[in-house]
Amino acid sequence: MRISYFEAGNQPMEHTTRRRRRLNNIIKVVIGLVFVGVIGYQLLVEKDTEAMWLNLLDSWSAENAWMLITVIALMPVCWILEAKKWKLLMSPALKMSFRRAIGAVLGGVAISLFTPNRIGEYGGRILFVPSKYNWRAVIATLVGSFAQNLVHVTFGLIAVVMFLVFSSVVPYALRTGIGVLTVLVLIVGVLVYFRLPALSIWADKFTPPKWLQRPWRALKYVQQITDRDLLIALGFSLTKYLVFSTQFVVLLLYFGVDVPVVWLFSGVAVMYLMQTGVPLPPFVDVVARSELAVLLWASFAVNELSVLAASFFLWVINLLIPAFFGLIAISTVNVLRSLGYESQSDNVHHVSGSNGTVAGTAVGPSK
Repeated sequence: MRISYFEAGNQPMEHTTRRRRRLNNIIKVVIGLVFVGVIGYQLLVEKDTEAMWLNLLDSWSAENAWMLITVIALMPVCWILEAKKWKLLMSPALKMSFRRAIGAVLGGVAISLFTPNRIGEYGGRILFVPSKYNWRAVIATLVGSFAQNLVHVTFGLIAVVMFLVFSSVVPYALRTGIGVLTVLVLIVGVLVYFRLPALSIWADKFTPPKWLQRPWRALKYVQQITDRDLLIALGFSLTKYLVFSTQFVVLLLYFGVDVPVVWLFSGVAVMYLMQTGVPLPPFVDVVARSELAVLLWASFAVNELSVLAASFFLWVINLLIPAFFGLIAISTVNVLRSLGYESQSDNVHHVSGSNGTVAGTAVGPSK
């Protein structure tokens, strides 16, 4: 059987394509196995897991079923807001569909659940953009996180002041000083946030070490984000905070935590402030939040297991369930190409999803 010159020349390329496709699938399987292993281990080693599920069933009744249904119904709202925020912050460089943006956000959630300090959130999102935009995706995620943390700090510090004002233990002078310091911190935070483009111009005057040059150059991308976009992103962050804070409060009420609603919201604000200042793995954060809540609401004699159950099921609803959808989204992307190990011409599978739409449309210079 004779083989033409062109057929013989295509054989090595086809072999390379098959090998890369196989490696791509192996990476996805490994991500899935690590996810299932880590989450399964966390659920099994937590001694109160069974008690929390029993608490969920015991608390269920026709009168309060709407609470659990409301919390579940609000979960997509959180991630739709986050996807819209990230899509907005990426838009100066890359126009992408909302479907692509929500896939990236959920993919980040999936990987963040088994990485320290949720750094996997960045790695998960870059899988959904062309490799030359990886660092821009990281910068956009950082700016979005800054906006979210600014909201957390604002509400958290206000809540701290509220607890201090109604505390008879803390001297008046100290309470006043903390109140003034809170106002100053919030003013500085807002100024820094809206001056991020100017700060990136200032950073551009310095020459970083060679190993930092690519991410350092990516800082220039912040200059393309307008004040209007920063304001809208802050609005998305504020709305998202109000949604998941409401979810937490409703779950606390569902599990019978008998605390006035205003103090529930204040306590939740302090918990998220702590989460912002001391990043913890998501499941560890569940336990830390419950212990802090018992301390904050000590005068109301709350049941620690009820608070732990509320934290746990908020984690299940807002992180674990979306993470499974994130794994499905990751299964549709070409991981090697997203990480820059494969050029667009090597494989026709650059398109995303089953409908063949391209990942995104570049805007402006690519460098």
